[in-house]
Amino acid sequence: MTLPSWIKNNTWQWIIGTIIAIAAITVPLVLTRPSDPPHKISTIDGDDNIQVVDSPGAKIIKTGTSPEDRQRQETTLENTEQIIRLLEEKGYDANPQFVSELKDKIQKLEKELEERTRTTEDKRAEEALIASKAGNYEKARKLFEALRKEEREKEAEHAKTAYNLGNVYFVELDFPKALNAYLDSVRLAPDDSIYLHEVGNAYSILAQYDKAIEYYEKALKPNLNTLGENHLNVAIIWNTLGLAWCAKGDYDKSIEYYEKALKSDLNTFGEDHPNVATYWNNLGAAWYAKGDYNKSIEYYEKALKSGLNTFGEDHPRVATYWNNLGVAWGEKGDYDKSIEYYEKALKSDLNTFGEEHPRVATSWNNLGEAWLAKSEYNKAIEYLEKALKSFKKAGHHHAKRVEDTLKSIRER
Repeated sequence: MTLPSWIKNNTWQWIIGTIIAIAAITVPLVLTRPSDPPHKISTIDGDDNIQVVDSPGAKIIKTGTSPEDRQRQETTLENTEQIIRLLEEKGYDANPQFVSELKDKIQKLEKELEERTRTTEDKRAEEALIASKAGNYEKARKLFEALRKEEREKEAEHAKTAYNLGNVYFVELDFPKALNAYLDSVRLAPDDSIYLHEVGNAYSILAQYDKAIEYYEKALKPNLNTLGENHLNVAIIWNTLGLAWCAKGDYDKSIEYYEKALKSDLNTFGEDHPNVATYWNNLGAAWYAKGDYNKSIEYYEKALKSGLNTFGEDHPRVATYWNNLGVAWGEKGDYDKSIEYYEKALKSDLNTFGEEHPRVATSWNNLGEAWLAKSEYNKAIEYLEKALKSFKKAGHHHAKRVEDTLKSIRER
């Protein structure tokens, strides 16, 4: 008799570890040299008005002669000449279109600075405005660099806030909102592998495995480049990639990533480490899904040995490994061996959690199903009734299925 899938407690351990954030590298824009030939800017007509000729065929712009207009004319002319001198000093052609664009940027900059001086108490914005209007762009640049550095720090804080909000939604099991918060953190800090990985986790829980894999790969790349293959963080991401591929049903791909995670942490920690035990267990689960129960048992045994050396007998992970071995031996038809492992899992979880816990109920249920497979109906009923009582107290939905199994036995 094959055990129902809903009672097979193949708990694939999700390792949620701290991943070192990789600092974002900003690449400055490179100003290319204009290829057009320089154009002369002429001034003054007979009416004492100013004409600015951009290029052949360009419109002529006339201004009035009021004191305010004259002041603007002098400022415009001075700024234009400063721009041309600056371009020539830097070795760029004084392309009129380029000059016009620079002037436009300066005007926008000054407008922005004027707005900022009205809305902030930071005197550096006002100083930058004064420096910009005076043509002292070096001073304005340094002031802006200082302000931008502080803004980046604020962005990092905003990203961290979004990430922490995501964690709160996550523990509240509101995974769509957790995902949105994590995506906000990635938008603010796009190269942070912690945030990228958590987006992957959220997508995976929401069964959007392709998106999960996309973000896991994004998180993996900077860690591999910076930390190399034999690092905890890299192994964690390989493991989560394995979980996502396994959930998609691509067990070969899953095994490939689990093997990488295992090799990495074996090199880092040796055999007796919780993560190593987890990766062996996950490999066992993948081989089980492929129907290779001998291979599955081989890996589950390694996970068990490592878990026992690390945790001792009374630990949930060790109970999980015993349970998984019971499931695998049951699939092979060796129900006595299956019962042996289920009994060990039950004893461990009873010592850890007591009788009224879903894990304990699961072990009782699995024992009941194994005895049922041996046609030992009284034994099966004994364990299934214990499972039913425990599931009901926990308000667990498995209670209904256990009731149905008991009903079918009694109707034989």
